[in-house]
Amino acid sequence: MERRPRVLVIEDDDVFRELEIRYLERRGYELLGAATGEAGLALFRAEPIDVILCDLRLPGMDGLDVLAAVAESAPETPVIVVSGASALDDAIQALKRGAWDFVTKPMESLSLLDRAVQTVLERAELLRQNREYRERLETLNRELERALNQLRADAEAGRRLQQKLLPDDGLRVGEWTLSRRLWPSTYLSGDFVDYFTIDERHVGLYIADVAGHGAASAILTVMLKILVRQYQDAHDREGDETILLPHRTLARLDSDLRQLDLQSHVATIFGVLDLKTRQLALAGGGHYPYPIVCSGGKWRSEPCPGRPLALFDDSRYYTQTLTLNPGDAVLLASDGVLEVIDGDSLDAKVDVLGRTFAAAGADLGALAEALGLGPDGAAVLPDDAALLLLAEGVA
Repeated sequence: MERRPRVLVIEDDDVFRELEIRYLERRGYELLGAATGEAGLALFRAEPIDVILCDLRLPGMDGLDVLAAVAESAPETPVIVVSGASALDDAIQALKRGAWDFVTKPMESLSLLDRAVQTVLERAELLRQNREYRERLETLNRELERALNQLRADAEAGRRLQQKLLPDDGLRVGEWTLSRRLWPSTYLSGDFVDYFTIDERHVGLYIADVAGHGAASAILTVMLKILVRQYQDAHDREGDETILLPHRTLARLDSDLRQLDLQSHVATIFGVLDLKTRQLALAGGGHYPYPIVCSGGKWRSEPCPGRPLALFDDSRYYTQTLTLNPGDAVLLASDGVLEVIDGDSLDAKVDVLGRTFAAAGADLGALAEALGLGPDGAAVLPDDAALLLLAEGVA
């Protein structure tokens, strides 16, 4: 059961202190009271306290001394000072020293206390979330630095690391099979594909094309994997729905990558398959070619526009939903695949890719052979290339 917010009232006027305590208890808070600053600090050090309401004029240790002690040991704990109308200068001084808010007495209504407590609790929660978010980013930076050092020290180790991050080829989830191929143009690839079960009903998948080649681009693929894994963990632990909504996932990735300031950008398509409804939700982030759907031997390109990640400050992303029919297959390809296809224009190359995909069906190996790519890493290419296939009923 979630603990109620605990408020400590430090007030030497017994009648007013009891009035505050009874009112705030009726508002759903847990209350502790003290008549002196010394007694209040003793309670604060002995019990978890969420908010302190402290009179400025106290016998012995006054309210400013209490504020200083709390600010020094636990600056994240909100302190609301209570002062008489004649002591406004003291209240202003308290705000300068770290008080979160102040209220004056006598009060027209005790609801002022409730509003003040609610406001500082909301602010404290926001600060807590921001602190945890910064800590997560610092953790990610440390993980990235470890990955960077490993890649710099040993290119072979870097290649093995990147290969380990790839999902199993031919992953079977219910009636669906997910397959992938990856061909780096250098020892390390800036293209990346991933797919994973989110929960019993949903499967996530994405293809990413990082600007550039080699170690720098490969590092960013590691970063993507770590961030997406964090969103999965947030869903598992807290029920956070970000990972289930492609547009929110891309917006979150865009924000996190920009804060990391990695001096590169990413083109991507992120999708979530609902195993129950057969609906595939997709959001695009500057990636081309668009997803290709093969149905009944015919193919079509599904436009999935959007801005690349980590490039603009005001990007917005949108989810579109496809309902897949029995036997349908969906192909995601990086632009490096188009580089190996003859054609006078991008549209012409996509047409060749679509027709070749329709002819190969759900056989990713056959598609790779028909495109002249061969097994993973076998071809020498001008650009990194990647394929991700979602198909029904493939062993």
